[in-house]
Amino acid sequence: LTEALLYESGIIKRRGRITAKNTVSDYFPVEQEYGYSVFSTVYHVEWNGKKLNIIDCPGSDDFVGAAITALNVTDTAILLLNGQYGPEVGTQNHFRYTEKLGKPVIFLVNQLDSEKCDFDHVLEQLKENYGSKVVPVQYPLATGPDFNSLIDVLLMKKYSWGPEGGAPTIEDIPAEEMEKAQIILDTEKYETYINEIEEALKEYKECVKELKATGFIQERRKDESSINNRG
Repeated sequence: LTEALLYESGIIKRRGRITAKNTVSDYFPVEQEYGYSVFSTVYHVEWNGKKLNIIDCPGSDDFVGAAITALNVTDTAILLLNGQYGPEVGTQNHFRYTEKLGKPVIFLVNQLDSEKCDFDHVLEQLKENYGSKVVPVQYPLATGPDFNSLIDVLLMKKYSWGPEGGAPTIEDIPAEEMEKAQIILDTEKYETYINEIEEALKEYKECVKELKATGFIQERRKDESSINNRG
């Protein structure tokens, strides 16, 4: 993921590979030996006029302390899922830390071109584990060897790539996908609306509780009662 972000933003001209031991973030000898991150790496990319500061953390539970440290200084968490397996034990553990620190989460599914990848099943697992608040903003038209395009629900666009990758071809969403994308989009708006109402009710209840604790509501009721009696 780090290599893809750096490559697409123009920071590097060629993507490294873990097997080739030439990735930007895994440069320590121990990381190249094990084939995965051991230490966190800080880097940034610029995209659409915005600077994005990113901390690439180890995914292994053995080094979860690095992820917890990073969560304390970041705005959003991205949890990377292998499309062949879906949510794993490490996913659940890391998600608990995001909940404790109140961080929004983006689930990002990779390995979409793997024969064993089942995106719809992964999405179903995420919803079972974390509820209806899990809403896809992009979904692939096909997975496995045929993966070459996806639908962006927010932009209502189709992104397609050629055999060699590179810049995508952006088109209007196909007619046969319009209904599915619209349902997802409406669901997201609905969930956002419900969440806003729940937050407003929560704040209202907290205010009422504070007013009762100070005696303000009780005194006001007495005052109103005396006025009514005089009337």
